[in-house]
Amino acid sequence: MRWIRTFSREGHLMRYFTKEIWLGWQGEDWREWNELYEANLKTYRKQLASLSTRMPPKYFKFFMQESLHDGKLVSINIVNKPAFRSVVLGRRWIDQSEPIAIEIQVANSVSTLLFTLKYQDVRTARFDFPSDRPLFHPDGRIGTWGYDELTAADDLYLRHEAMFDSGAILLIEFRRFSCKRTRIARYAHPA
Repeated sequence: MRWIRTFSREGHLMRYFTKEIWLGWQGEDWREWNELYEANLKTYRKQLASLSTRMPPKYFKFFMQESLHDGKLVSINIVNKPAFRSVVLGRRWIDQSEPIAIEIQVANSVSTLLFTLKYQDVRTARFDFPSDRPLFHPDGRIGTWGYDELTAADDLYLRHEAMFDSGAILLIEFRRFSCKRTRIARYAHPA
């Protein structure tokens, strides 16, 4: 099997759904790229299933069943709750601030659902925008959500990466995850 890896200047990578595959679909040899995508998808689903014990089933279901492809990133909120007090233990100060949390909201492709994804105990967060390797929007737009991957960063942390059609990549390494799906009300024009 052929593996193509996409690196940004920060060194993270999308292992299964790469910029090369996405660009390859645009060319004359798109069938070859589609074969690679199908093989990678099969391998990805297998490794994804192996992560099922690392979060509650109701939240893991999001990664197994939902697709944000062509969705719009609505917001990214980083929560850094400071310590209101520190404790002196011997001669060391113990910081009692909470670990970083990140909440992102993404509307689905037809703007009927809003997904709120909450990552807690975050140790790494990167947003490669503008990308040094743009895809379809070199004009400064983030664009739409393309593909995402959930992988193991190590034995304690999971990594969620999302690639946008601009080439931007959002990477979050975290220990706890939750999500919520909310129906978006349609605006009714007055008669």
